[in-house]
Amino acid sequence: RTRHDRELMPKIKRIFAASKGVYGSPRVHAELVAEGVMAGRKKVARLMRLERLRGCPKRRFRITTQRGPTHPVAKNLLKRNFAARDCELHHAKHNP
Repeated sequence: RTRHDRELMPKIKRIFAASKGVYGSPRVHAELVAEGVMAGRKKVARLMRLERLRGCPKRRFRITTQRGPTHPVAKNLLKRNFAARDCELHHAKHNP
């Protein structure tokens, strides 16, 4: 078992490094299976835990509402004014 673990660990580290630290044990295991290496999913997870290799998911791109500096500001076609006229008028609660 230990000999097989020692042979498997460099392959796991290579796949983990090729993924830039993103792949966790399920994906590393899938890559090993694709390469024809016989190893169980739990064994890969155990070896990664022993070496403190943890997958880190990439952050998803977040679309913002900030416009680019070259785009013009849209015209106020509806002439809407969101400023409160009086400090008491902006409350939604009605006090009789």
